[in-house]
Amino acid sequence: MREIIEKRINELEAMRIDFLLKSQLIRENKIILARILGEDDPEEVKNDGVLLKRIFNDCCVFLNQNPVYVLKKTRKREAVFARHLFHIIAKRTTKESNAEIGEVTGKDHSTVTHSVKRYDNDYTIKAIVDEYCKSRRIE
Repeated sequence: MREIIEKRINELEAMRIDFLLKSQLIRENKIILARILGEDDPEEVKNDGVLLKRIFNDCCVFLNQNPVYVLKKTRKREAVFARHLFHIIAKRTTKESNAEIGEVTGKDHSTVTHSVKRYDNDYTIKAIVDEYCKSRRIE
């Protein structure tokens, strides 16, 4: 019974993430349309962290991890590593604050800082981050 409930929870979480990604595409299309028409970006179209969620999901796909599992409060190596990868990539590719980046994974700003510092000192993490960036064409 418990497995069925957990499976259903995972399915619902996947549906929620899919909905967030689709809503982001709609927002991006509104922004593009507003720019074509020469209007300012509509106020309701402002980025509300969906870009960070998209980066998070992409990191999970890259590492072949379930986003729901990665967001759980666990210290398992693969989940921690996926969170670290997300923190590093988000810090490298966006102008969001550490607190905003940490909000996505339920961590605070100091955890994001730790992830970035760990990246600077660990060649294994550097190699995987570089491979991710290369596969996604990120500098």
